[in-house]
Amino acid sequence: MAAINTEYKEPSYGNWRVPRSAGLGNLGAIGTGIVMAGLLAGIISFAIWGLFPGLAVLGVAGPAPCC
Repeated sequence: MAAINTEYKEPSYGNWRVPRSAGLGNLGAIGTGIVMAGLLAGIISFAIWGLFPGLAVLGVAGPAPCC
């Protein structure tokens, strides 16, 4: 006699996934934009003012998307 499986399993439809917004890693579009703006501000501050102000800008802009 064959075993009857009574568990309902949601169909997968051929590896279909819910679409997400574009972004880097787990960041969405807004978080990615913030990261890119912070990197751009850091590069510009390195070019204009030098090492320590550039590091200060990157230190402020770096943790912004995670908070």
